[in-house]
Amino acid sequence: MEISKFMRERVGLNESIIARKPHIGFLSNLETKYFPMVKTLGELLEFAANEDADYLIYGEMESERRSELRALLHPNDELPKELEPFYIWENPRTVIYKLRKYDLGQNLSQQQQ
Repeated sequence: MEISKFMRERVGLNESIIARKPHIGFLSNLETKYFPMVKTLGELLEFAANEDADYLIYGEMESERRSELRALLHPNDELPKELEPFYIWENPRTVIYKLRKYDLGQNLSQQQQ
C-alpha cells in the first residue's frame, strides 16, 4: 500500500493513528486508535486529545459511516487548526491529518457548538 509506505517513512516511534481498521496502523508501524462513533469534529478532537493520537485517517469509506464529518474529505481553512493535512490520496479519496497536539483541547467548546 502506497499510503502505509509513505507513513512508515515519515512517522516516529510510539506514534498512533485514529483509523476505522487496524491495517494502516500495522503496516505503517503506528498504534491504532479505533475511530470513535462521534457526531462532531469537536467530539473527534476531544477523543484525539484524550487518546494522545498523532494522526487521523478519513476517507470515502469513513464518510459512509460518519457522514457528519464529511468535511474532512476536503481540507481547507474552515477546518479546525488542530487538523493539518499530511497526505491526500485521490482514488478512493483518503486524507491523513497530522494532529497538532499543542492545540488539541483548547477550542473544543467552540467546535461542539
